[in-house]
Amino acid sequence: MSPLLLSLLLSRRNEDLTKLRIVPPVYISVIVAVYAFLVILGIPSYGTAPTYAAAVQQQSFLFGIIGAMMFATAGAYEDIAAIRILGRSADSESIYFEKIRVFKDIEEVKAHLSVPHIRKALSLKVRVNGDAKSGYIMHSERQADMTTIIRLEKDSELETNTVIKIAFYERGRYSVSFSKYFLELASRDSAYLLQSLADAQPSLPSEVVVPLINKSNDIFMNYVIDDLRGYLVATKKASPLSILLGVASIILFLTTAIAITSGQPTYIDEAAGAVTGLTLILLVIDVIRKSD
Repeated sequence: MSPLLLSLLLSRRNEDLTKLRIVPPVYISVIVAVYAFLVILGIPSYGTAPTYAAAVQQQSFLFGIIGAMMFATAGAYEDIAAIRILGRSADSESIYFEKIRVFKDIEEVKAHLSVPHIRKALSLKVRVNGDAKSGYIMHSERQADMTTIIRLEKDSELETNTVIKIAFYERGRYSVSFSKYFLELASRDSAYLLQSLADAQPSLPSEVVVPLINKSNDIFMNYVIDDLRGYLVATKKASPLSILLGVASIILFLTTAIAITSGQPTYIDEAAGAVTGLTLILLVIDVIRKSD
């Protein structure tokens, strides 16, 4: 059985990320590789007189080393898949939150944070999601030292003002971690953001509404937690159409691959027809359900 499948079966899956526990596929791969290396293959003896059997054993041993290394390497990639499927464990106290009010329009604040040197200093991606009405979301780059998520929204009290909500957390391999340097980095980026607003031309006057804390009930924290969830939890919130389309795509891909490798491409048309039929049926059901 694949280390990834074993990981999905053995891991403690839970929508509450504080209770999520992942059994890493790479650990399973290493254990299996070591077992195969030492128990199944065995260590050849180099002190005896060379024989055909000994040569075969030594050759098998060398190929076994290569195979074990490849198996363990594959486990490292399956680790990534397991994290994407299951998510990362986290608790709210590992995520720091700050809220700032800027006395300027949301588009001006967005343009300011999109200035290349400011964006790079905060390790933010070029892409900005959302719009002025629903709010903008800015994410840090994947390779950044810590994860930063910034939300810009119009102030509910005065729409000409902008509220900046910021979440900082340190992303470990399987969970949200907390190193001794994290809080220092978060405080540094928070101070830089405030200073950049003050130094802007024209100035973007601001005030800190909620200082940097690790306990917040702001609704924005739900988005941050959802961002840490895996596909397994996300599919529970997805519509039946989305789930079936995903499953249908996988079935179509596998059927196409089998048809091509087996030299019987006529199966492709049959698979495509079946997937299309299922999708149309679900579309009709979805339309009827929404019209009720």
